[in-house]
Amino acid sequence: MNGFGWVVAAFVLAGLIWAKGHLFRVVGNSMSPTLNHGDLLKVRTAVPSQLSRGTLVIFVLLGQTQSYLKRIVAVAGDEVLVVGDHVFVTEGPHNRPITPVDGGCVFRLKSGELYVLGDNRDASKDSRHFGPIRVGDVTHMVDRRLVGPKT
Repeated sequence: MNGFGWVVAAFVLAGLIWAKGHLFRVVGNSMSPTLNHGDLLKVRTAVPSQLSRGTLVIFVLLGQTQSYLKRIVAVAGDEVLVVGDHVFVTEGPHNRPITPVDGGCVFRLKSGELYVLGDNRDASKDSRHFGPIRVGDVTHMVDRRLVGPKT
């Protein structure tokens, strides 16, 4: 393929990406090593019924404009135990009462709530800091990493 052919192919690919989804550039290192600063992601509009543990999501907290990129680690009905920087998840549903834990907090996620963490816990501002997020806060789900940062 000649140089002009590559240009046409690039425009067609860009058109397909935009037709089927959106692009999102990773800012920061909170998702490292899975995703790194500068990575380009193909994302699509969030579908609430598809939000599950392990899904990478982009969300905006109520009253803010900043977008966050994190991984869902717990969903409605799950019990979350936070002790210091450690987070433990017990998948729900549960019928037993929640017992307080010395030096930590434990809670059950309500309907419409998600608990999200960055893969790089030391560099991440996530649910350990601002609590569970609402399903309605999620704007996009990550489909795939397209390109890493330029070196």
